Amino acid sequence: MGTKARWISSVIIVLTIVGLIVLWEFNKPDKPDVWGYFGSTPESMKGKSFNSIDEAVDAFANAYAEEAMVNQYDTYYNVTDKFNKQHQIPGVIMFKMAVDNEKNEILHAAPFYINEKGNKYSVIAEGISGSSERIKESPKYVFFTQPIDNHVYDFIISKEKKYLPRTDTVINLINHKLFIAIDCHDRFQEEIE
Repeated sequence: MGTKARWISSVIIVLTIVGLIVLWEFNKPDKPDVWGYFGSTPESMKGKSFNSIDEAVDAFANAYAEEAMVNQYDTYYNVTDKFNKQHQIPGVIMFKMAVDNEKNEILHAAPFYINEKGNKYSVIAEGISGSSERIKESPKYVFFTQPIDNHVYDFIISKEKKYLPRTDTVINLINHKLFIAIDCHDRFQEEIE
C-alpha cells in the first residue's frame, strides 16, 4: 500500500508540474512589438486611379513611405469575395521607424484601403483610429481598429496564426514572421448594438 501511495503521489506531482508548464506557455506574454501608424493619403495620390491593384498599391506605398520618411517597407493585402463586393480591400504597409531619439527602431503597421470603381483602382489612408469591444485583450496579439466610410476594420497582429480570432482574412507577414488578421464590420450595425 505504501508503494502504491508513493506511485500515485508521484504521478500527481508530475501531472501538476506538466500542467503548470502548459499553463505558463499558453499565457506567457508573447505580443509582437508592433505599433499602429495612421497617416493620411499623400497629397500626390489624391484623385489618382490606376488600371491594376498592384500598380495602385505600388504608387501609393512609394508616396506614403516618402511622407513617413522611411526607406524600406513591405505591402500586404488579400483580395477576398467579401472585400470585392464592398469595393474596398484593406491592406497594411509594414516598416521600421526610429523612436526614442533615433536610437531604437520599432515595426509599424499602417493600414490602407484599395477602392475599386469602374475597373479603376485608387488607394487611400486615414489618419484616425478607433477602439473596439469586439476584440478581447490578449497576451498573444496586438490590435487596432479603424473606421473608414461605412465600415470598421479590425487589424490583429500575432506571432502565431493559431492565436488569432476568426476574421475575414489572415495574411502571412512573411518578412516579419508575423500574421495579421483583418476583420470588417458594418459601421452602422456597430452603432446599433
